[in-house]
Amino acid sequence: MRTLSNQLQSDGRLGGCFVFKRGHPTRGNAKVLFVTIAYQLALNVHWLRGPISQVVDHNPSVLARSIDIQLQKLISEPCCMHPNQAPLTILIDGLDECEGQGVHLNILHAIRTCFTPHPLPLRFIIASRPEAHIREMFESSFYHGVYRSFNVWKSFDDIRTYFLDEFARIHREQHQTMSTIPLPWPVPKVLDTLVEKSSGYFIYASTIIKFVD
Repeated sequence: MRTLSNQLQSDGRLGGCFVFKRGHPTRGNAKVLFVTIAYQLALNVHWLRGPISQVVDHNPSVLARSIDIQLQKLISEPCCMHPNQAPLTILIDGLDECEGQGVHLNILHAIRTCFTPHPLPLRFIIASRPEAHIREMFESSFYHGVYRSFNVWKSFDDIRTYFLDEFARIHREQHQTMSTIPLPWPVPKVLDTLVEKSSGYFIYASTIIKFVD
């Protein structure tokens, strides 16, 4: 996502980005998601600077409103004034790192709803582990025909390589404990399961390795 963000910025197509981090005082808080993105839009996109600034000047309390109101007033309505502009991309990384399943669904509901009355020159790219409730939202009729699913397979290959290297190291270094354990270890079926469960996230793989080690 960082690489994609840099590429979009170089091409002049990045509207804003937000990276959730579990437990962080601000980056784990959905209440600052659309406020942060709106600030980035106003800072980086000249045709949105005036409309977004006017919204905040006329009604500062919008910064403390619900996430759907923030998205509507700070982003959706200003963008409606310029429907013929080339689309901007907004990146939201680590949605599953945000606090609470209900919050995840509120964010996805707000994003889908903001496009309902009129088209907007915006595209959202949302990265997340495929948690059941998130997957069900995208697969529901509410999102039918307006989203595209994409798995970063390269990440899975990288995770597999990491697992192979680290399990080989553990087997080699823990020679007394592992002397009776035959190679390959773990067996391919177990390794496949771990790679699949990682969903391409190194934090999962590194946690498994630390625990086994």
